Amino acid sequence: MTRKLFPIGLLLIGAILLYVYYATRLPPGMEAKGGEDWINNLSLVSSIVSIVGGVISVTLQVIQHRKG
Repeated sequence: MTRKLFPIGLLLIGAILLYVYYATRLPPGMEAKGGEDWINNLSLVSSIVSIVGGVISVTLQVIQHRKG
């Protein structure tokens, strides 16, 4: 059962992190005052890794299911 929920969880985490990225990024043409803002980059990278992991695990489950 947990193997079936793993890709759903990864895709959900990726969607949430992608939302965080779009909610916290600066509009185009604006510069951050002070130090470099690393939360945007971290959330973008984490969302990409989560979504790729979810897609790979779904693909592996489909291949395993077809083989029997």
